[in-house]
Amino acid sequence: MENVGRPMKVGDLVVAGAPGSAPGLVLSIDKGFYDGYGCTRDRVLVLWPEKEYGLSHEESTSLEVINDGR
Repeated sequence: MENVGRPMKVGDLVVAGAPGSAPGLVLSIDKGFYDGYGCTRDRVLVLWPEKEYGLSHEESTSLEVINDGR
């Protein structure tokens, strides 16, 4: 899953992994956090509604924005 089109921003709803999983809320974005092997990615802090996940840092490339363009 990679975001194409507009950049991810704080407040976006995102999903990762299994289809049908509940969306998470982007709380912060650390630009250029991952910088290995010549590939720079952002680290995203996401609040997940599932109790077992809660808050977690995710690579931006593993998330898909599901907002309707607002």
